[in-house]
Amino acid sequence: MDKDALLQNSAGGALARSQAEQACERRRMEESLRASELRLRTVVDKLPVGVWLTDVQGKIVLCNQAGEGIWGGVRFSGIEQYGQYPGWWHDTGRRIQPHEWASVRALSRGETYVNEVIDIETSDGRRKTISHSAIPVRDDANQITGIVVINEDITERKRAESRLRESEERHRRITQALSDYVYTVHVQDGRAVATEHGAACEAVTGYTRDDFSSNPYLWLRMVVEADKAAVLEQGRRLLAGAKLGPFEHRIVRKDGQTRWVCNTSVSHFDAQGRMLYYDGVIQDITDRKEVEDALRLTQFAMDHCAIPVLWIGPSGRFLYVNEAAAESLGYPREQLLYLGVPDINPDVPIGRWSVHWAELKREKILRWEGRHRRQDGRVFPVEITANYLEFKGREYGFNFVRDITERKRSAEPPGS
Repeated sequence: MDKDALLQNSAGGALARSQAEQACERRRMEESLRASELRLRTVVDKLPVGVWLTDVQGKIVLCNQAGEGIWGGVRFSGIEQYGQYPGWWHDTGRRIQPHEWASVRALSRGETYVNEVIDIETSDGRRKTISHSAIPVRDDANQITGIVVINEDITERKRAESRLRESEERHRRITQALSDYVYTVHVQDGRAVATEHGAACEAVTGYTRDDFSSNPYLWLRMVVEADKAAVLEQGRRLLAGAKLGPFEHRIVRKDGQTRWVCNTSVSHFDAQGRMLYYDGVIQDITDRKEVEDALRLTQFAMDHCAIPVLWIGPSGRFLYVNEAAAESLGYPREQLLYLGVPDINPDVPIGRWSVHWAELKREKILRWEGRHRRQDGRVFPVEITANYLEFKGREYGFNFVRDITERKRSAEPPGS
């Protein structure tokens, strides 16, 4: 065999080895891809919420076990059959029309819809309440390639909320039917010598009039230990002739419940200015106190929420910002209250604010991706959810903001 033939055979062998190696590499990649898909499917199947994936035509291409469990199986596969899904808007009971399903709107509008509460009927005829979300999936060219639909069965939670509302309403009606607790304290030489308790004392304290008659110090014994000193001081000042306003403290009812009461007293004097007696009204204000505590908790939670929150007035000026918003924008909270949307949003200059406000007022809820500008001038991408509300004749825009810098960075093609 001549030299040229040997070279040719050698080159041919090298090419064959290269092709074999490439084929092996392709097989390894395909096996790795299949393994990744299997892991993904396993993870999705383990999720406690229903997950559905559709293609760009709305055809269901993937559904996890929780999703099938919520709906009772996969019944229809195309967007043209969505109208056959029995669904109703939870708040109104109105039947959901085919074009109103979140997945259809997400496909047609390219928008994200999160936690819409709807009622459905499963394959076996059961009614359920679910939280329904739909998120467009986009390729590197920002074209929609499908939709991810997430369902969560919240039937029991909604039933519990309904039972709680019914219980609270019954409690409210009972509370409103009760009279205030009225008492009279007779005074002689500046000392309390006898006390008369109205019949409603049992409704407020759990103790009867006879209980109070047989134990003259019961009124003090039922006061919470931490409040006793203040109650005694209030009584001392009252007997000394001071004019006092309503006084709030806690008592322990006969059944062991701790309740807040408001004690309002009115003194009566003779012609010489000596106190004869004073009348008092004790009102159970526990519900009001709980509401006040809830409001304080809500304010505390809002102030310390990890998500930036901004309340905005019709002029675009900030009415409230939480700590996360101040940190995100690099401003002290107090300084932000002198600023407005155009100062931190380069996409909404002063001239555009009125148009934006009119749109929010019309739509009530808006979600979009935009940009915010920090005090140091750095601009970063954000996702904004804005809600329009009216309260006591005033208009508010409640904005919840999420920094999506990392999400944007991870979506960029490698090497870009």
